[in-house]
Amino acid sequence: MGLTKRKNAKSQKISSYLLPIMLLGIFLAVMVSGPVLKGPLDTRHHISQTFAVIEKDLKEKNWSGAAANTHILRSSLNESFKILRYSVELDEMADLIINLDRIEGYIQANDEKGALGELYEARGHWRELGN
Repeated sequence: MGLTKRKNAKSQKISSYLLPIMLLGIFLAVMVSGPVLKGPLDTRHHISQTFAVIEKDLKEKNWSGAAANTHILRSSLNESFKILRYSVELDEMADLIINLDRIEGYIQANDEKGALGELYEARGHWRELGN
């Protein structure tokens, strides 16, 4: 009887140390997975390419194309944020959405310079997301 109690006590002691260590490992893996997750998301949703298309539309003053592509970019980013939200900074995601709002305003005002400035800042936020 004494041997069984010692084995149970020893296994409880091991599991009391092992469970917190495993949970910390899982949390750490989720927190640093941003760059790993961002690559496939960018490939699937073509986010980097959409930035380039919007830039081309703005330089050619194709306002309707720029507006449509900004809408596509917003929906692609929203889909990506659903997966990335636990592993990247929320401030970066919020700043990127604010940049898109400003880009849409500049597009409606037909302001190429303002829209390009915000587009470059949004692209920078996307690059820094998860790094």
